[in-house]
Amino acid sequence: MNMDPNWASPPGETIRRLLAAREVPAEDLADRMGLRTDQFEALILGHSRITLAIAEALAETLGSSSRFWLARDKSYVRELARLGVAGPADEDSWMATMPTKSMKRFGWVPQSARGNSLRSHLLAFFDCATLQEWGTRYSSGVGEVAFRTSLAFPADGMATLVWLRAGEKQADAMRLGKYNPDGFQAILPGLRKLSAFKHPKS
Repeated sequence: MNMDPNWASPPGETIRRLLAAREVPAEDLADRMGLRTDQFEALILGHSRITLAIAEALAETLGSSSRFWLARDKSYVRELARLGVAGPADEDSWMATMPTKSMKRFGWVPQSARGNSLRSHLLAFFDCATLQEWGTRYSSGVGEVAFRTSLAFPADGMATLVWLRAGEKQADAMRLGKYNPDGFQAILPGLRKLSAFKHPKS
C-alpha cells in the first residue's frame, strides 16, 4: 500500500505558522527579505523558490538555520514532482538544485547541455522519463541511506543523491561476481582507509 500523501505542503505554511507564533508582522519579514508584497505572497503560496538570501533572513527572523529552509524548499519541489504537478518554474528550480557544474566536469551530462536539453540529460542520468517519475523514485532523497558526513562541511542532499546514482551507474556497467558478505567484511577495513583519499585509485 502506498502511504505517500497526495498533497505537498509549501514552505509558506511553515512561515505563516512561525510568523503567528512569534507575532512577527508579515510586512516586517518581507522587508527584511527585500521582497515586494506580491513577491512575498508568491513565496508563501509556493510559486517562487527560497534563495540563500531569503533562507538566511528566515533563519534570522523565524529561527532554525538557512540550511533547514533551503532543505524545506527542496523537499517541496520534490513532492511537486512526485505528484506530477510541477510547472516550468518548478522544473527550473529542480534543475537549479542539481550540481550541474560538477556533473558536466565528470562527464555525466554534456558540457553543452542547457535548458530543456539539460533537463532531459538530468532525467536520463537518473533513468527517469519525467520529473514526476523522478519525484516518485527519489522524493525521499538520501533519507534511507546511511553515509558518513563531516561536521567541517555542510551536507548537500541533492549532491549526495547524484553521487550515489553515479555509483549505481558505474556498478551496473561492471561485471561483478555474486555478493560475498564474508569477503566484503574482510576487505572493509581497507576500504575505510581508502575513503580518506581524494583519488584512492592512485
